[in-house]
Amino acid sequence: YATLLWQAMRFGDLPNWAIELSCCIHEAVYLFELNGENHGHLTACAHCKVEEHPFPADLLWREPLFDQMIVNVYHPGE
Repeated sequence: YATLLWQAMRFGDLPNWAIELSCCIHEAVYLFELNGENHGHLTACAHCKVEEHPFPADLLWREPLFDQMIVNVYHPGE
């Protein structure tokens, strides 16, 4: 088997583009909550379904939101 280098993992300090992506994800999830029944409050409520919330509140407010990543690189036809 030939050695294929198509996956990388990184832990800890992430590159700037990944931090910016993390900020975009945080903003998108917050806006999702703001436009939903929960009106921007990321607390659990009895009438809300779990699938209505893309992230649990304790995860969304973590700093940094992500501290690890996996990157896959594929070429046409793979």
